[in-house]
Amino acid sequence: MVYGLYWPRINTFGALAAMLGGFAAHLTMYGLGTILNGSFYRPYLLFSFDPVIVGLAASFLTGYVVCRITPPPPADLVSKYFEKH
Repeated sequence: MVYGLYWPRINTFGALAAMLGGFAAHLTMYGLGTILNGSFYRPYLLFSFDPVIVGLAASFLTGYVVCRITPPPPADLVSKYFEKH
């Protein structure tokens, strides 16, 4: 959502990858918590960070990388939403 509001380079692939990457990181920490701590309600804390923070970081990183390796959005669409008329 933040990329879509403030970064003209965001595209469909980057937005979807960011959402899926953040969700996967968040869910993985709860899955590891089930294995290591014996309870789904006690997630694994990577570097003592909450799963929400790790999910956000993974989301931002994934979105950035995917946007850089895929084509940019059409110029007319970018000018429609990011330039003053």
